[in-house]
Amino acid sequence: MITVKSKDDKIPIYHFVLSCLALTRTYVTIFDTSAFIATSIHQIAQHLPDPFLQRSTILVPFDDSGLSHSLAEATAADTRAFLIEDTNALLYLMAPTGDKSGLHHLSTLFHLVAYSVRINKAFVIGVVYKREADKQSTRSLAKISDVQLDAEVRNGTLSFSCPTISWPSGHFAIPLYLDEST
Repeated sequence: MITVKSKDDKIPIYHFVLSCLALTRTYVTIFDTSAFIATSIHQIAQHLPDPFLQRSTILVPFDDSGLSHSLAEATAADTRAFLIEDTNALLYLMAPTGDKSGLHHLSTLFHLVAYSVRINKAFVIGVVYKREADKQSTRSLAKISDVQLDAEVRNGTLSFSCPTISWPSGHFAIPLYLDEST
């Protein structure tokens, strides 16, 4: 799970993640619950190779009646990487009335997807906004994953930190070569 502190950080983070996948020729299925990637694709996908873009898939659920169909389509996709954009929105789609069972349903979904991708030697990346990760709860969105990375853009770098990984400087930083003004 990648925890994003600010919506402004999302474009560089997604550009970096998709660039890494493109470099390794790992095609991705993106379950775009809030349509952020679909509406920002020109900024996110700039300079990515055409074969990678053509073989990757973006799925956007249009309403909760199509959610189960969209989830089934996304998890059944023949892909080595599965990206859930805006896990917060997925939680809302699973429990639009604020029902407390929504987190249980989402946790179950993550465990099923994680099992499926392990068997298929693939991986899943979920993205959650910091506001949800900050909630003091034993059952938060950030805690349903195997590994949690905090990501933010600082001083022209993309910085990742992780409480379970010991990097010498406490974080892993990558210079940004993405023009954030576009």
